[in-house]
Amino acid sequence: MKLTTLMAITMLITYKMEHIKEVLQDIMKENIDHPKVTPLNTFNIFDIEIKGIDMKDSPDFSDAYISRAFYYEDVFHERELTNEECAEIQETDSEWFYEKVYEEAYGE
Repeated sequence: MKLTTLMAITMLITYKMEHIKEVLQDIMKENIDHPKVTPLNTFNIFDIEIKGIDMKDSPDFSDAYISRAFYYEDVFHERELTNEECAEIQETDSEWFYEKVYEEAYGE
């Protein structure tokens, strides 16, 4: 190959690498500024404490809420859910939440 051809290829590769670097930096910045939130898996939630259950409000239990719960991150790690996460799981999976409320209220 001629030297000019090699120089042209080198310049093209350098340009492409710089472009790729800029794209990756943009992606990383986007992920830092707006992290993607992974929904909680209800199968990993345990030791759930539910408050606000009033039997006079049965079967709606509109004042019930998760006051405390723990989450298995993986086999070796667990953590307490934040108040925001507890509220989020109540909203995103209301069927699961009301199953837990009924279990607490009726001892099922």
